[in-house]
Amino acid sequence: TVVQATPFTELMDPVCEAYLYAASRAHTLRNVIKPVLNRGGIVVVDRSIFSSVSWQGFGRGLGKETILSINAHAVENIWPTTVVYLHGNLKEMMTRTFDAAGDKFEKFPQEFFMACEEGYEDISRDKRFASIWKSILANGTKEEVFQKILFALQQTD
Repeated sequence: TVVQATPFTELMDPVCEAYLYAASRAHTLRNVIKPVLNRGGIVVVDRSIFSSVSWQGFGRGLGKETILSINAHAVENIWPTTVVYLHGNLKEMMTRTFDAAGDKFEKFPQEFFMACEEGYEDISRDKRFASIWKSILANGTKEEVFQKILFALQQTD
């Protein structure tokens, strides 16, 4: 039997959304990431607390400090040591992320994504996080962007 996915139609309250992401982050950090780090491993993820700061803090209007506060216990001092922020022309970047059906965020208006982009830029200027932040202009092919990432990761501050 094939089960068809039901399209997402409910708009979740931003505060509820922020706490759900924080809860998921707490679980993943403690049960997946921390054990790998404790064994001396390296973890590469595509989302972090900074995603929530940008998306819920700026995009959903809750504010940076609110999201940092909500996540304070969730992260339990397990912070990224390096953040690679891929940025570029918003319209071009959006064509790279959208799939045929899209998810609930992909259906949001362009203003939402502009606010999220503002959030990432704000984080990049925050003295608390500047030392771990690597901004990469993500124009070009996948291979060109990959080479930019490798180059940025090889640079020491």
